[in-house]
Amino acid sequence: MKSLRQIEEQLFDDLARTKQAYDEARKVFLQVNSDIPSGLPPPDGAARITNAGQRNSVALEEYVKALQECNEFMLYRLIPKRLRDEPARAADANETVA
Repeated sequence: MKSLRQIEEQLFDDLARTKQAYDEARKVFLQVNSDIPSGLPPPDGAARITNAGQRNSVALEEYVKALQECNEFMLYRLIPKRLRDEPARAADANETVA
């Protein structure tokens, strides 16, 4: 079993990683939109916008999920199922989860 500290660390790591991915996807999306009209043929320009928008949406969904998991753990000590099923790391098993 993972300790509460390990779970908290994992949730904060996930939060930071997904925030960074979202920030990068958002930056690309805004850059693509600022290029309009970009001089690309319409299908290519539309595909660039669509792809950037989809990546932005997926990154935002992952960030929101990580934020929700982190909040639920910090407020209610609810442990996401994906972390309950993972074995503990070797280091720091002081507080184990029942």
